[in-house]
Amino acid sequence: MKKTEEFRDKVLLLCLGAAFSFEEVQTLLKQTGYPMLYARIARDSAIIFAFRHHMSPIDTNELLYELQFDLLS
Repeated sequence: MKKTEEFRDKVLLLCLGAAFSFEEVQTLLKQTGYPMLYARIARDSAIIFAFRHHMSPIDTNELLYELQFDLLS
């Protein structure tokens, strides 16, 4: 995983913990220069699902683990 992806994952974890809406996350990612979540990327799609269903960071990582994707760290 590249450094940019690691920092993006940390931003996503903070947003999950702060209960940001999906729209707020997309705006924040765009404003900070990180790639926005894109539904056609399978891992991003799982993360979008987590935001839309107000999942906690722990539940989101469990979902990613079950789907065999890299965890948010």
